[in-house]
Amino acid sequence: MLRAQVALEVTSPEKKKFYLFVNGLKENETPKSKVRIKNLQEGPSHLKIIFENRDINNPQTKVNFEVGKDYIYEIKLYSNLDRNWYALNLLEVNEWSEKQIKKKVGADTLSLSELKIAELKADSILKVNQPVQIIAKPKDTALRVTDTARVKRDVSEHNCLSPLHPEGFVLISKKIEDEPLENKKLEKAKQLIQENCLSAIQLMELIQLFDFEVSKLELAIYSYPYCFDPLNYGFVEDVFEYESSVTKLHNEIYAKE
Repeated sequence: MLRAQVALEVTSPEKKKFYLFVNGLKENETPKSKVRIKNLQEGPSHLKIIFENRDINNPQTKVNFEVGKDYIYEIKLYSNLDRNWYALNLLEVNEWSEKQIKKKVGADTLSLSELKIAELKADSILKVNQPVQIIAKPKDTALRVTDTARVKRDVSEHNCLSPLHPEGFVLISKKIEDEPLENKKLEKAKQLIQENCLSAIQLMELIQLFDFEVSKLELAIYSYPYCFDPLNYGFVEDVFEYESSVTKLHNEIYAKE
Protein backbone atom coordinates (compact mmCIF):
# COMPACT_ATOMS: atom_id res chain seq x y z
CA MET A 1 0.00 0.00 0.00
CA LEU A 2 1.06 3.57 -0.68
CA ARG A 3 1.01 6.25 1.98
CA ALA A 4 0.19 9.93 1.93
CA GLN A 5 3.21 12.18 1.62
CA VAL A 6 3.84 15.94 1.79
CA ALA A 7 3.40 18.66 -0.84
CA LEU A 8 5.34 21.95 -0.94
CA GLU A 9 4.79 25.11 -2.99
CA VAL A 10 7.13 28.13 -3.06
CA THR A 11 6.27 31.32 -4.97
CA SER A 12 8.05 34.59 -5.67
CA PRO A 13 5.45 37.41 -5.80
CA GLU A 14 8.03 39.51 -7.66
CA LYS A 15 8.40 36.76 -10.29
CA LYS A 16 12.09 36.33 -9.53
CA LYS A 17 13.30 32.97 -10.81
CA PHE A 18 15.00 30.60 -8.40
CA TYR A 19 16.11 27.06 -7.63
CA LEU A 20 14.60 25.28 -4.64
CA PHE A 21 16.78 22.97 -2.52
CA VAL A 22 15.27 20.56 0.01
CA ASN A 23 17.85 19.02 2.36
CA GLY A 24 20.62 19.95 -0.07
CA LEU A 25 18.95 18.43 -3.15
CA LYS A 26 17.93 20.66 -6.07
CA GLU A 27 14.25 20.14 -6.90
CA ASN A 28 13.89 22.08 -10.19
CA GLU A 29 16.34 21.80 -13.08
CA THR A 30 15.49 25.23 -14.54
CA PRO A 31 14.92 28.41 -12.50
CA LYS A 32 11.24 29.26 -11.98
CA SER A 33 9.22 31.87 -10.08
CA LYS A 34 6.91 29.16 -8.71
CA VAL A 35 7.91 25.63 -7.73
CA ARG A 36 5.59 22.88 -6.52
CA ILE A 37 6.81 19.50 -5.27
CA LYS A 38 4.82 16.41 -4.34
CA ASN A 39 5.73 13.25 -2.44
CA LEU A 40 8.25 14.80 -0.03
CA GLN A 41 9.02 12.79 3.09
CA GLU A 42 7.63 13.84 6.46
CA GLY A 43 9.94 15.01 9.26
CA PRO A 44 12.54 17.79 9.76
CA SER A 45 13.70 19.42 6.52
CA HIS A 46 15.84 22.34 5.42
CA LEU A 47 14.64 24.59 2.59
CA LYS A 48 16.90 26.94 0.67
CA ILE A 49 16.36 29.29 -2.26
CA ILE A 50 19.09 30.08 -4.79
CA PHE A 51 18.06 32.96 -7.05
CA GLU A 52 18.99 32.99 -10.73
CA ASN A 53 20.44 36.44 -9.98
CA ARG A 54 23.23 35.50 -7.57
CA ASP A 55 23.55 39.09 -6.26
CA ILE A 56 20.45 38.53 -4.11
CA ASN A 57 20.70 36.91 -0.66
CA ASN A 58 19.59 33.27 -0.55
CA PRO A 59 16.84 32.74 2.04
CA GLN A 60 16.53 29.46 3.90
CA THR A 61 14.43 27.99 6.70
CA LYS A 62 13.75 24.82 8.67
CA VAL A 63 10.40 23.05 8.71
CA ASN A 64 9.02 19.87 10.27
CA PHE A 65 6.80 18.36 7.57
CA GLU A 66 3.72 16.45 8.70
CA VAL A 67 2.23 13.71 6.58
CA GLY A 68 -0.82 14.52 4.43
CA LYS A 69 -0.36 18.30 4.33
CA ASP A 70 0.30 21.06 1.77
CA TYR A 71 2.87 23.71 2.79
CA ILE A 72 2.70 27.02 0.92
CA TYR A 73 5.57 29.54 1.17
CA GLU A 74 6.27 32.89 -0.44
CA ILE A 75 9.63 34.57 -0.86
CA LYS A 76 9.08 37.90 0.87
CA LEU A 77 11.19 41.05 0.66
CA TYR A 78 11.93 42.80 3.98
CA SER A 79 13.46 46.23 4.51
CA ASN A 80 15.05 47.93 7.50
CA LEU A 81 16.73 51.33 7.08
CA ASP A 82 19.19 50.84 4.20
CA ARG A 83 19.13 47.04 4.30
CA ASN A 84 16.94 44.76 2.16
CA TRP A 85 16.74 40.99 2.37
CA TYR A 86 14.55 38.07 1.34
CA ALA A 87 13.07 35.42 3.64
CA LEU A 88 10.86 32.36 3.25
CA ASN A 89 7.45 33.17 4.72
CA LEU A 90 4.99 30.35 5.51
CA LEU A 91 1.57 31.46 4.22
CA GLU A 92 -0.57 28.45 5.06
CA VAL A 93 -0.64 24.73 5.80
CA ASN A 94 -3.56 22.77 4.40
CA GLU A 95 -4.43 19.27 5.58
CA TRP A 96 -5.57 16.83 2.93
CA SER A 97 -9.03 15.28 3.24
CA GLU A 98 -9.43 11.52 2.90
CA LYS A 99 -10.79 12.08 -0.63
CA GLN A 100 -7.77 14.21 -1.61
CA ILE A 101 -5.37 11.58 -0.29
CA LYS A 102 -7.02 8.88 -2.39
CA LYS A 103 -6.79 11.15 -5.45
CA LYS A 104 -3.21 12.33 -4.87
CA VAL A 105 -1.53 9.03 -4.03
CA GLY A 106 -3.87 6.33 -5.28
CA ALA A 107 -6.98 4.42 -4.35
CA ASP A 108 -4.99 1.82 -2.47
CA THR A 109 -3.78 4.39 0.06
CA LEU A 110 -4.21 4.06 3.80
CA SER A 111 -6.59 6.46 5.56
CA LEU A 112 -5.17 8.99 8.04
CA SER A 113 -6.33 6.94 11.02
CA GLU A 114 -4.87 3.77 9.47
CA LEU A 115 -1.61 5.60 8.79
CA LYS A 116 -1.22 6.57 12.44
CA ILE A 117 -1.82 2.98 13.60
CA ALA A 118 0.64 1.66 10.99
CA GLU A 119 3.28 4.22 12.03
CA LEU A 120 3.01 3.15 15.67
CA LYS A 121 3.46 -0.49 14.70
CA ALA A 122 6.40 0.33 12.45
CA ASP A 123 8.09 2.40 15.17
CA SER A 124 7.79 -0.44 17.67
CA ILE A 125 9.38 -2.85 15.18
CA LEU A 126 12.21 -0.48 14.26
CA LYS A 127 13.14 0.14 17.89
CA VAL A 128 14.04 -3.54 18.26
CA ASN A 129 16.85 -3.37 15.74
CA GLN A 130 17.24 0.11 14.32
CA PRO A 131 20.06 0.39 11.74
CA VAL A 132 22.63 3.16 11.77
CA GLN A 133 21.38 6.07 9.70
CA ILE A 134 23.45 6.65 6.54
CA ILE A 135 22.83 9.67 4.34
CA ALA A 136 24.00 9.51 0.76
CA LYS A 137 26.16 12.25 -0.67
CA PRO A 138 23.93 14.96 -2.23
CA LYS A 139 23.45 14.63 -5.98
CA ASP A 140 23.54 18.41 -6.35
CA THR A 141 24.81 21.20 -4.13
CA ALA A 142 24.21 24.86 -3.44
CA LEU A 143 27.85 25.82 -2.87
CA ARG A 144 28.73 29.31 -4.03
CA VAL A 145 31.87 29.14 -6.22
CA THR A 146 34.00 32.28 -6.17
CA ASP A 147 37.24 30.81 -7.54
CA THR A 148 36.98 27.97 -10.01
CA ALA A 149 40.70 27.28 -9.65
CA ARG A 150 40.10 26.03 -6.13
CA VAL A 151 39.48 22.32 -5.75
CA LYS A 152 36.91 21.37 -3.13
CA ARG A 153 36.87 18.03 -1.33
CA ASP A 154 33.81 15.82 -1.56
CA VAL A 155 34.60 13.75 1.55
CA SER A 156 35.57 14.51 5.14
CA GLU A 157 39.22 14.60 6.20
CA HIS A 158 38.38 12.76 9.43
CA ASN A 159 36.62 9.63 8.12
CA CYS A 160 33.16 11.09 8.78
CA LEU A 161 31.01 8.39 7.14
CA SER A 162 27.50 8.99 8.52
CA PRO A 163 26.02 12.25 9.92
CA LEU A 164 24.74 12.35 13.47
CA HIS A 165 21.16 11.12 13.95
CA PRO A 166 18.66 14.02 14.38
CA GLU A 167 17.95 13.04 18.01
CA GLY A 168 21.66 13.15 18.82
CA PHE A 169 21.98 16.48 17.05
CA VAL A 170 19.26 17.96 19.26
CA LEU A 171 21.20 16.85 22.33
CA ILE A 172 24.51 18.41 21.31
CA SER A 173 22.75 21.61 20.22
CA LYS A 174 21.26 21.92 23.70
CA LYS A 175 24.65 21.36 25.32
CA ILE A 176 26.08 24.25 23.31
CA GLU A 177 23.09 26.51 23.97
CA ASP A 178 23.33 25.88 27.71
CA GLU A 179 26.79 27.49 27.88
CA PRO A 180 26.19 31.08 29.09
CA LEU A 181 29.47 32.58 27.84
CA GLU A 182 30.41 32.90 24.17
CA ASN A 183 33.99 31.65 24.64
CA LYS A 184 32.86 28.61 26.65
CA LYS A 185 30.16 27.93 24.08
CA LEU A 186 32.81 28.00 21.34
CA GLU A 187 35.04 25.54 23.24
CA LYS A 188 32.10 23.18 23.80
CA ALA A 189 31.07 23.36 20.13
CA LYS A 190 34.59 22.53 18.91
CA GLN A 191 34.76 19.57 21.27
CA LEU A 192 31.40 18.16 20.16
CA ILE A 193 32.12 18.72 16.47
CA GLN A 194 35.40 16.87 16.81
CA GLU A 195 33.66 13.95 18.55
CA ASN A 196 30.75 13.65 16.09
CA CYS A 197 30.11 13.46 12.35
CA LEU A 198 27.98 16.40 11.18
CA SER A 199 26.54 17.45 7.82
CA ALA A 200 26.92 20.95 6.38
CA ILE A 201 23.32 21.76 7.30
CA GLN A 202 23.85 20.57 10.89
CA LEU A 203 27.01 22.68 11.17
CA MET A 204 25.13 25.69 9.79
CA GLU A 205 22.50 25.30 12.53
CA LEU A 206 25.15 25.03 15.27
CA ILE A 207 27.00 28.11 14.03
CA GLN A 208 23.75 30.08 14.11
CA LEU A 209 23.67 29.56 17.89
CA PHE A 210 26.46 32.15 18.23
CA ASP A 211 25.91 35.89 18.52
CA PHE A 212 29.18 37.31 17.21
CA GLU A 213 30.43 37.19 13.64
CA VAL A 214 33.98 36.47 14.77
CA SER A 215 32.85 33.38 16.71
CA LYS A 216 30.83 32.13 13.76
CA LEU A 217 33.83 32.52 11.45
CA GLU A 218 36.21 30.77 13.85
CA LEU A 219 33.86 27.81 14.22
CA ALA A 220 33.14 27.59 10.48
CA ILE A 221 36.88 27.40 9.73
CA TYR A 222 37.44 24.84 12.49
CA SER A 223 34.49 22.63 11.42
CA TYR A 224 35.33 22.23 7.73
CA PRO A 225 37.65 19.19 8.09
CA TYR A 226 34.98 17.41 10.16
CA CYS A 227 32.10 18.02 7.70
CA PHE A 228 30.41 14.95 6.19
CA ASP A 229 29.62 16.71 2.89
CA PRO A 230 32.14 19.55 2.40
CA LEU A 231 30.84 20.20 -1.14
CA ASN A 232 27.70 21.50 0.57
CA TYR A 233 29.59 24.00 2.72
CA GLY A 234 27.75 26.81 0.93
CA PHE A 235 24.98 26.35 3.50
CA VAL A 236 27.45 27.40 6.21
CA GLU A 237 28.41 30.52 4.25
CA ASP A 238 24.87 31.84 4.52
CA VAL A 239 25.12 32.35 8.30
CA PHE A 240 27.43 35.32 7.79
CA GLU A 241 26.18 38.88 7.65
CA TYR A 242 29.26 40.29 5.91
CA GLU A 243 30.74 39.21 2.59
CA SER A 244 34.20 39.78 4.04
CA SER A 245 33.59 36.88 6.43
CA VAL A 246 32.80 34.58 3.49
CA THR A 247 36.02 35.70 1.78
CA LYS A 248 38.04 34.95 4.92
CA LEU A 249 36.39 31.54 5.19
CA HIS A 250 37.30 30.73 1.57
CA ASN A 251 40.89 31.85 2.08
CA GLU A 252 41.26 29.57 5.11
CA ILE A 253 39.55 26.38 3.98
CA TYR A 254 40.22 26.30 0.24
CA ALA A 255 43.80 27.60 0.24
CA LYS A 256 44.79 24.32 1.91
CA GLU A 257 43.04 22.10 -0.67
